[in-house]
Amino acid sequence: MWLYIVAGVLGLLVLGLVWGWLHLRNSQKRAYEAMANVRLEEIPALAQACIDGFKNHFDETLALDRFEDTAQIFSSRLDQHETLKKAFAEDDFYWKFVLPTGAFLGEMLRRHAGGKWLASDDGGSPLMKIPVGDGVATTYPFDKIMKHVTSGDPGDLYAFLKTSLTLEKALADSGATR
Repeated sequence: MWLYIVAGVLGLLVLGLVWGWLHLRNSQKRAYEAMANVRLEEIPALAQACIDGFKNHFDETLALDRFEDTAQIFSSRLDQHETLKKAFAEDDFYWKFVLPTGAFLGEMLRRHAGGKWLASDDGGSPLMKIPVGDGVATTYPFDKIMKHVTSGDPGDLYAFLKTSLTLEKALADSGATR
């Protein structure tokens, strides 16, 4: 009798884990699809939605013209991404936060590192080119948000922003050549 109870409980546990894993994969897939559908003209409104969402849900002020404190607030909140999921979620799109936060990240880079938004040639999310010396560095702000929330460490996003501002100096200091 106990064997059947234990087997039933273990079966339910495994079923729950499999369902959770499938739900997570489906949610992330939906987020990537939504990111690929972002049009360049939508980015300013998405960035503003991020600013408004931080103010309304967390009483935190993001300001594109104030790099240092905004970068710290933004990074700290992304380190607690579950709160962002809840704040920006829609009934059928739990990972919607990726769109406004990705747009805001890109707008920070555009404003402070001289980046320029471009549509992806391969159907992915919009990308950004940042001038570095005689060349450019390419980054993917929406994808950076996804990577951070799925496998990033606390503070990674802040370091990314700070490094993006001093990319040319960092390359020179490292002795890297193009």
